[in-house]
Amino acid sequence: MSKVPYHVAIVMDGNGRWATKRFLPRIAGHRQGVESLRRCVEACVERGVGVLTVFAFSSENWNRPSEEVSGLMELLALTLSGEVPRLHANGVRIHFVGDRVRLSQKVQAGLAQAEHTTAGNQRLVLNVCFNYGGRWDIAQAAQKLASRGEAITELSLDRAMALAEQTRDLSSLLDRLEDDGSLRQQLAALPGPILPPSRPGDLLQVIDVPPPLLVANAPRLPWIMPVSGRLVSGFGAQSPTGLTTGVTLAPAAGAQVVSPADGRVAFAGPYRGYGTIVIVEHAGGWTTLVTNLGRIAATVGEKVVQGSPLGTAGPGRPVLSVELRRDGAPVNPLEQQGG
Repeated sequence: MSKVPYHVAIVMDGNGRWATKRFLPRIAGHRQGVESLRRCVEACVERGVGVLTVFAFSSENWNRPSEEVSGLMELLALTLSGEVPRLHANGVRIHFVGDRVRLSQKVQAGLAQAEHTTAGNQRLVLNVCFNYGGRWDIAQAAQKLASRGEAITELSLDRAMALAEQTRDLSSLLDRLEDDGSLRQQLAALPGPILPPSRPGDLLQVIDVPPPLLVANAPRLPWIMPVSGRLVSGFGAQSPTGLTTGVTLAPAAGAQVVSPADGRVAFAGPYRGYGTIVIVEHAGGWTTLVTNLGRIAATVGEKVVQGSPLGTAGPGRPVLSVELRRDGAPVNPLEQQGG
């Protein structure tokens, strides 16, 4: 399994002290911080990190000297104009998290434009916490829930917070699939992540008679396995989370993953609990889900034919899961090969 973390968070602290030790103005340290952040983003993209969150300017930073604060605002505006095109070209999606009320109209417009420009990117989510504070986030979340007339509970408060990664990812996914209600229902019905066998090398057997929730004798689809590898667990096998609804394979590191049949890419990117995934929608209500990819080579909305590259397996000892569904019901992929 790949040891690359899904989410990395960095507190951008010490820039001013870095500059002071070198007899430079504090703003020079913040410029150096931007350079360091650029290298960090590039490294995260190269290594397949899903989310990078940086705490760049807290709400308490307004108490700093006025010349330093104004310099930071000017640096933010310059960074937006210079870095966003590069980030967009590298497939980075930007979210700015924090209170924008105190920011100038120019800066607010720049933040909104950067988010809009990069909204469709898949390779890395970059959360920039600017004018962000934990107390502010809790307060705005409570106000949001109160305005909706919703009860304020631990769960609802967590989902309403600006830094609620899981809620934002899910909302983004649903927005992208807005015109495909049937696929939203299928995705909502997916179980938790498929677990590998308890002992390396074990081969879990496919049960002879699928339970009622698993479709047997489904109409055949011209379908091939999207990646070659050793079968780790089969369809309908018993696992700690119940019966598996797909198959788990152990391919070679960097093995190519292809589209198993003609269709359209409905989702491609990181999804909490599944790693980096690709969902391909086929004609006739069929859907293929491949999880835990190392790299993605497809984009949302792209039309693919059987054999089109979707991405590759990760480094080391990757384990990928493949699920095939028809009208939301799991189908044994092993019985559809060559259909």
